[in-house]
Amino acid sequence: MLKKYIALISFLISSSFIFSLPLFPDISDWEKEIKRLDCVESLEIEKQYPDYDESVDYDMKIFLTDNRFLQIKYFNPHKRKKNGNFIIARIGDIVPITWGYDSYSLSFHRFEFKYLHPFFKSTNSIIDLLEQYDEIFTFIKNLPDFNVNFPYELVDNSSEPNEKPVLKSWNDYPSQYVYSNYNKKWNYWEEFKLYQMPVKKYNDFVIAIDREWLCIEENP
Repeated sequence: MLKKYIALISFLISSSFIFSLPLFPDISDWEKEIKRLDCVESLEIEKQYPDYDESVDYDMKIFLTDNRFLQIKYFNPHKRKKNGNFIIARIGDIVPITWGYDSYSLSFHRFEFKYLHPFFKSTNSIIDLLEQYDEIFTFIKNLPDFNVNFPYELVDNSSEPNEKPVLKSWNDYPSQYVYSNYNKKWNYWEEFKLYQMPVKKYNDFVIAIDREWLCIEENP
């Protein structure tokens, strides 16, 4: 019984910021939560699509102590509960990136926050990401280098439900850093192998594949 109480207290402490938010938080509520962290020096927030009134996503540049930096995109402030998802666009001078597949194609994808969860079980929100910045930065920095020659392949959706698609090149590039999930709602697998690139190399890569709009500012 004592162990159960200890576990409950630990959970409440680790999750206390979530319950301090309003039931339907807006971006200003998250701004307050982020700025009150001792590790945060300053914060810049911009609406992802400022000319579109229905847009609810935001970009953030977060400047931390000791010259540390985090840039995220597509942050939805209304996702109060854990596992709200967003893009980790840059951490320090590194761009985390993935090669993987969903219901459509096997290709390069940007790095979603949820991909960290298999490796950092207690990382459920942007607050956790900031509080565990050093550990997560070290993890991402030590990921394999992204191969700009990774092949592109369309996914064959003719497989049975709950069966992974057969992809010719998927097994040609083994990795121990894999996010794997079966989407029960839409009946498809998503798997992504995790990699990293320096900012300039990443920008050169997305320009080469005609996706200039994905470039990241080199000196924020």
